[in-house]
This record gives sequence, structure tokens and C-alpha cells, in this order.
Amino acid sequence: MRTRMALILLALALILTLCLYFPGLSGGFIFDDGPRIKSNRLLAIDSLEYVQLKQAFFSSSDEFPSNRPLSMLSFGMNHALSGLKPAYFKLTNLIIHLWVGLMIFFLVRLLVSTFAAIWKVDVPPERVAWMGLAVSVAWLVHPINLTPALYTVQRMTSLSALFSIHALICYVAGRRRMLEGKPGMTLIIIGFLLFGVLAFMSKENAALLPLLMLVVEFSLFRFATHGVTDYRRLIGFFLLIVVLPIGGFVLYNVINPDWIIDGYAGRNFSLSERLLTETRILWFYLQLLFFPDPAMLGFFHDDIVLSKDLLSPVSTLFALLGIIGLLVVAVLGRSRAPVLSFGILFFFVGHSMESTIFPLELAFEHRNYLPLLGPLFALFYYLLHPALHGRICILAVVGVTSFIALLMMVTADRASYWGDKADLYLTEAEHHPASPRANFAAGAVYLTRFADQPGDTALYKKARRHMEMVTALAPTNSQGLFGLIILHLHADRPVPEEWLRELEYRLRNVLYTPENINATQFMALVKYQTEENTTKLPENEVLQIFDAALSNPSLSSAGRAGIYSALATYHQEVLHKPKQALEYARRMVAARPESLEMRSCLINLLIVQNQFVAARKVIQPVEGIERDNRFKYEISRLKMLIDEAELSSKKH
Repeated sequence: MRTRMALILLALALILTLCLYFPGLSGGFIFDDGPRIKSNRLLAIDSLEYVQLKQAFFSSSDEFPSNRPLSMLSFGMNHALSGLKPAYFKLTNLIIHLWVGLMIFFLVRLLVSTFAAIWKVDVPPERVAWMGLAVSVAWLVHPINLTPALYTVQRMTSLSALFSIHALICYVAGRRRMLEGKPGMTLIIIGFLLFGVLAFMSKENAALLPLLMLVVEFSLFRFATHGVTDYRRLIGFFLLIVVLPIGGFVLYNVINPDWIIDGYAGRNFSLSERLLTETRILWFYLQLLFFPDPAMLGFFHDDIVLSKDLLSPVSTLFALLGIIGLLVVAVLGRSRAPVLSFGILFFFVGHSMESTIFPLELAFEHRNYLPLLGPLFALFYYLLHPALHGRICILAVVGVTSFIALLMMVTADRASYWGDKADLYLTEAEHHPASPRANFAAGAVYLTRFADQPGDTALYKKARRHMEMVTALAPTNSQGLFGLIILHLHADRPVPEEWLRELEYRLRNVLYTPENINATQFMALVKYQTEENTTKLPENEVLQIFDAALSNPSLSSAGRAGIYSALATYHQEVLHKPKQALEYARRMVAARPESLEMRSCLINLLIVQNQFVAARKVIQPVEGIERDNRFKYEISRLKMLIDEAELSSKKH
């Protein structure tokens, strides 16, 4: 009867979660949603026909294994059914989130009951159900899990977690059958292959699935089987899915030692700095898991101080020692506290890809989406332990309920301002005043509002304050200075000489990384110069800014191509010098000859100048290259674009 009540409460929790998140569905596309979804032409399908679905499936601009085709397919299906409306994309994310929460309920019940059966722990069925309910509800309403639901592109994370949970359910169910002397390895293998592949096609961190299965086995089940044959099969299974891939990964790194190091060329930190900083970030995540302070939660976490060495800051040493201590407890204490061992290992293994050696950004909350399961499982298992009775049990239930209520309140608060992009950015800047990204986003909000109300000095002051904060907080970043210059042009005020000289200095001398110098800022400046009834920056000043960036010795080919693209647009749209525009556009293609995006920009420029033969010649060098479907689609689209433009010009 109590198990049925747990299911009823779970259904109510799913509805409640939907209500909590509902205010956030009205928020628009943000951050990576733009390039991956909003401006991705291949996703803009209008039917569910096979050809169009295939187009969406292969619509990522990333190479394998980062192309995440199943996630891209789901975005394409959203577009086919509802167009480019963010609310429907986010609603789909939320449905996936609810589905994952439901599956966690069944996984936790399976884990507890199987663990209890192996080690003869007397856990009543209703207590198992309550544990499953507590973990799944806390996971559903935890504010750290908000971004995979309301940050559209992070459907990749939630889809990968969904299929990983299904694979884990198959694993635990198969192990239960093996313990009962029934065939179970087939279910384990089928679940691993089917759901593992689906998870990996959603996001590549599903490669951790074998290690997560090993965590379950090592900590909770400890290779207990009904007979020797099943034991050998189990050992063989893990040799194939864990030992062999890890050996291959290590061997590949020995043969190609620079493939990871080279990725740090585009970052403001080194491999060693990232590894040291992540020790503190993992503790930061754990703090957010158990004490979710609304002011500490956030979309941007670029205000985290970089660890230069073990003593800079000194908390790095303590963080590293603490992690080592937890891992020692998990390994050596698994006999006495197997559930604690599971919680610790599941969390750290879940972070072992995105929080270790790979040159990713330092911190994002969505990386806790699946790892969160481990700590919550351990927390609620002990709070609802079968040995607890009487007043202690009542106090534990009150503690569980209070903790979940706290999570709900924080999530409701976060969802309320995620429903408006401007509110989101302004709140982020309020909560993270030392974040350059949050300050720039807030400054951009006020700048946009000031552009609509140019006489409002309060808006001007707020925009300027945030842009100056960006400039001061990040001495290598050029975004704040671009923002200040554009703000003063909107205000019809002279641009201070020191801003221009400081911008040129940074563009010329700082290490070129996406965080320091972004080609989109050049395009924003050019776009502003094309607007009517606005004060313009003198031509010589604009060209000096471009020259400063192009003279940077660390400028990458991609960065150079992006800057040439903006320079070509400036000459075409502002200076009305088509010959010079074409010259810079050709330099743009020469900088990145393999990029169809660059060739597309040159073709568009040639079409504007009615040079159709020259436009077709731009395609010829790459036309015969065998690449993915996205590449082929772009070639076909460009050919059609030229043909249609030529036909239209003849009619006129």
C-alpha cells in the first residue's frame, strides 16, 4: 500500500516539477543556442520526412565524436513541429527531464533491492519505494539541474543521461537475474549496446557509462554471482568495456601526446592549471549539491579564481587532499559503507571526463546532471535507513522533506528569472559581480535599452559600469572596450582616446583565445557603423582596430578569417568599396580554405556584385571533397543560391 502511495506522490512530484519550471519556458535562446540551433540552417526542417530528418541528424558543424547527431535530430524535429519557438524547445527539454526523473525512481529501487538481496539487508519494500521517491524528487527539483531543462542546447546532456539511466537499469536488472540463477548477461549486453549507443549519439560523455557500471559493481554488488560461469562472464564483460578502451586511450595518448595539449592553445589556462582548479570546482559543486545558495548558483562561473599551483590559492592543496581522502574512504571503506562508497565514486567518475584533462571551459552546472545521482542516493539511503525507527525515523523524514522543500524554493526562484533573457543576465551579474561574462551580458542589456531611450542617463551609467567592470576584471579581454565604444557612439559622445589605444594594445598583444578576442565583436562594431542616424567611429580609427588585431602574432587562422570577414563587410556596406571588400573576402577564404562558411561569405559578396562566374569558381576547389552530409548540403545550397541570384538578375 505504501509503495502505491510512493508512486502517487511521484506522479504529483512530476506535475509539481512541471509547474516549477513553467515560468522559465518563456526565456529565449541564449549562448550556444545561437550557433548550434538558431542560426543552423540544416536544422530548419519543415517536415518529418526521411530526407529532412537525415539532414537534421547530420546538421552539427562538429566532427565525430562531438557531433551529437541524436540531439541534433531532436532539435530538427522540434523545428519541424513548432518552428523556431524557444518555448517548445524548452518544453521538450523539460519532458525529457521528467522522464529521466521517473527512470531514476526505478533505478534507485532496483539498486537498493538488489544490494539488500546480496548482503542480506532487511529493507522493507515500502522503505525501498520511499528511498526511490526521495532520490528522484530531490533530483527532479534540484536547482543545479535547471540548465539542462531551460538552456536549450543542453538537451544533449539530458538525453545522454536518459539513455545512460536506461542502460544502468538494464544492467542492474540483468545482475538481479544472475543472482537468482537466471540468464541476465544478455539483458546487460543488449541494454549496454542499445542505450549506450543512443547516449553516446546524444553526447560523448556517455563514454563514461562502462565506468559507472563498474562503480555499481565495485561498491554495491562486488561481483557476487550465482556461479563461477556468471562470474567469469561478468569479468570478461568489464575487461571488454572498461580495461580494453582505457588501454586503447592510454596507448593513443602515448603515440599522440600533443592532441590534448594542443587544445589548450585556445584557452586562458594550461593543462596543469585546469587540473588544479578542477579540484576546487568539484568541492564547489558538492557545496551546491548540499547547500544550494541562490547567489552561488549561476549560468556563468568564469569568476572562479584559477589555481596557478598547489598554494596559489592555498585552498587548492586542501581541495586535492580532500578529494584523495574521499577516494580512499570510498575504496577502503566499501565493505563497511558500500552505499557511501557508491555515492562518492559515482560522483567523481561522472566528472572524470568534463572535469579533468580535456581543454573544456572550467565550470558549468549541467555537468552535475548525472553525477548528482550518487550523492543523493547515499544521502537518502542513510537518512531513510531501514534500521531507523521511532523518533529518529520521524526526524529523518522531516529532514528529507525540508531539504526537498528548500530545493523547490530555490528552483522556483531561478526559473522565474530564466523566463526573461534580460532578467537572467541582470540577475547573473548581481549574483556574480566578478564574472566578466555576466557583466558583459548585463551591460549589453542596458546598452540595448539605452539605444531605444538615448536620453536616459541612468541606463547609460549602468551600461558603462558593467562594461568597465569587464575591462577591469579581465585585463586580456577586449569585449568590454568594444561595448564602451559602441555605448558612447549611441550616446553621441566622443570616444575617449585611452579606450581606443587600450583596445588596440590588447588586440595586438594579448594571447588570441575566444575569451580574449572574439571576431563577433568586430562584426558588432561594423553592424553599428551601418546603422542610420548614429554617430560613426572615424574610418581611420576603425581600420586601426582591425590592423591591431591582424598584427597579433598569436592570431589563429580561424580568428584571422573572422576578422577579414568583418573587414570585408565594413568595406562593402560602410565604405562602399567593393574591390577592397572582395580582396579581404579572398584573404578570409585563404586563411581558412577548408571552411564552407568562409566561402559562403565570399560567394554572397560576389553575388551582390553580380559576379556569378567568379562565385561558381569559389565552390570548385571543394566540390569534389568527400565529407559529411552537412558539407554536401552546403555545397548544394550554395550552387542553388548562385543559380537563383543569376536568374533573378537576368529578369531585372
